This record gives sequence, C-alpha cells and structure tokens, in this order.
Amino acid sequence: MGDKEILGPVREAGHRSQPPVFSIILLPTLACNCTCSHCFEELGGKHIDDQGWEVIFSKAKEVAEAVHCRTLRLYWQGGEVLCLRPGNVQKALDTAAAVFEDTDIALEHHLQTNLLLYDSPRWKEVISRFSLRTISSSLDFPNVYRKTSSLGSDRYNQVWLEKKEIAERDGFTVSVVSLPNPDTLALGAERFYRFFRDEVGVTNLQVNFPFPGPGGGLQLLDLDELSRFMSDLYEVWVASGRDLNLSPYRALEDKIYHSRGTVLCAWSYSCAQSLLAISPGGDVAQCDCWVSSFREYLFGSVLVDSVDALLDCGPRKQILDRPLHLVQQTKCGECRFWKLCYGGCPVRAFAFSGDIVAPDHYCPVYYRMFFSVWEHADRFH
Repeated sequence: MGDKEILGPVREAGHRSQPPVFSIILLPTLACNCTCSHCFEELGGKHIDDQGWEVIFSKAKEVAEAVHCRTLRLYWQGGEVLCLRPGNVQKALDTAAAVFEDTDIALEHHLQTNLLLYDSPRWKEVISRFSLRTISSSLDFPNVYRKTSSLGSDRYNQVWLEKKEIAERDGFTVSVVSLPNPDTLALGAERFYRFFRDEVGVTNLQVNFPFPGPGGGLQLLDLDELSRFMSDLYEVWVASGRDLNLSPYRALEDKIYHSRGTVLCAWSYSCAQSLLAISPGGDVAQCDCWVSSFREYLFGSVLVDSVDALLDCGPRKQILDRPLHLVQQTKCGECRFWKLCYGGCPVRAFAFSGDIVAPDHYCPVYYRMFFSVWEHADRFH
C-alpha cells in the first residue's frame, strides 16, 4: 500500500508546520434550551452582545494572521446558538464580513445546533449565510440523556425529527453527531446504523465518544463492548455499500488506503496547532470542551491578552508538547498506529485521568477501529 510509515513504531515526534486552515470554535452564548444530563458544559445566560462582536472578530483576525492561515473556519456552537435573536446573529455575520473584508483570509461559518428552536420565518435566511448550507446537530439512539424542561427523551427525538424535516424543506442538509451510551451498545451496531440511515435519513453521521464533565451524569462505557460495537459498525457500513458518509471511518479509509484526507481533531498531531475556542465572555482555551468546563487550562482572554500571549501560554504549550511526551514516555511510542492518532484527545485524557499528557481513555477502542480498517486493506485493493 505504500503506507507503512503510518503503521510502523515511531520513537520520536517530529515538528509539524502550521496548516493552511485554522479553526476557532466560537461560543456566542452559554444559554441552552436543553437540560441534557450528560452535558460537559457549565451553562448560563452569558452571551456576546452587539458591542462584543467586533472585538471578538478583530481578535480572530489577529489570530488568523499570526498563524498565517489561508482559511479561518468559525464553528458556532454553544450553549445553543438559536437561543440568540436572529437579528443578533445576522449582525455578527455582517460584522465578521466587514472585519475580514480587506484580508486574503477566506472566512467560513459553520453552525452546530440542537435544532429544537429552528423555524423558517425566523432562521431560514440567517442560517443560509453560513457555509455550505449544512447544519450540524446531535441525536442519540436510543436517547437516554437529551431532554428539555418539557420534553422527555422519547419526545425529544420526535420533535428533533420534525425540526429536521423543516430545515431540509428549507434547503439545508442536516448532519448528525451521535454519542453511544450503554443502551446503544446493547442494541448493537446494525440496529444503530439502520436507525440513522432508514428512520432518520441522514447522509452524514459521525460517532463520537463522550467524556465526563464537571456536572457528572454520564454512564461510562465498557471499553471492550464499545470496541466490539465500533468494529461491528464498520462491518455493517462496508456491507451496506458505504451508503452514507460515516465518520470517522470514511476519513480513516482515506488515510490508511490513500495517505490523504483529514481525520478527527482528536487524532491530529496536536489540536493546538489548528484550533482554539472563544467563550461569550472572551475566555480562550483549546476547544469548547476546555473553555466551558476545565477552566484551569484557560489560555487567557481576548479582552485582556495579546494574541502572542494567548498562543504562547503555558496550557497551549502543554498540549503542543503532548505528542512528544507520549511517544517518549508511554507505550504510544511502540504502537503501530501512532501516526493515526498521536495519543488521542487531550480533553478525554484529562477528563478520565486528571492528566493532560496521559493517553486518551479510548485508546483501546481506537486501536480496534484502526485495525478493522487495516484488515480490509487487501479486500479493498
């Protein structure tokens, strides 16, 4: 396959240059209409007001210029973005366009929402300003966590499906991120896959792994059962003719079979090279998982600190140096799949172990996933 270096043991981690694409996870609000028991965020009513947009986007421009990126992707998350007024979001998009107007930096806006507050009269035109006319959302099967003050878990999924249909009639594509829970593993991969393909009708599905936040409420997954589920899911997907875009397997096949493509941020050499997050109060951290949960690893504030100070802070340097520590000080250096995951996600490592430079909690699951794809190499070729 000409791809042996991806799989061979590696003793040292080399320098990686700054990629041409940089991403900022923007949390314009920490208000949310949901009361999900597995949420890792410390929610509240704080949001960016009309006067704050220019400050935020001007600092984002400085970051983009400092890292010399050609494309800046702004991922609007929360909280729940649709808790804001549509006019406030419209003004923010206009402000961002004005700030970046005289630069050579391409600006992309991407939206993640639970969809429950979506309606055509208020949101269709505003959301059409986001890139690619794709809305990212979340849905679990079965649903044991997601709810609101008035919707239980079963009704939640029904209302979500109704909102998805409205958004699709408005011309949007809805992609889904789903978090397995113990009941998911008990039902099995085929039932899970058929639910999203046949009953939900998505064409883009990403399976992500949960981690405990400060509030608790998460049921831990048995790693052996999760490994079997993910391996079975890959087999189901292949047997179905790969009839939807299943992440992370689609990207893994591209990486293993063709040495190309981009895998999940959790498997990047260091997510700190290409990503940071900004809270509604201006706090900066590695991603939304840090800025709203584990505040001891904040980088600083866009309202107080210079971009140089934010990029040179101690917590960011720890994340940047993490791969070198892992490959030298842990069993990661002996792993045949080191160059596929580089030790995994630092926030999942910290959430489960309290150690930012530990291997990802889900390391055994990743290994099984990588091996499942690698086993299909001969059949593929």
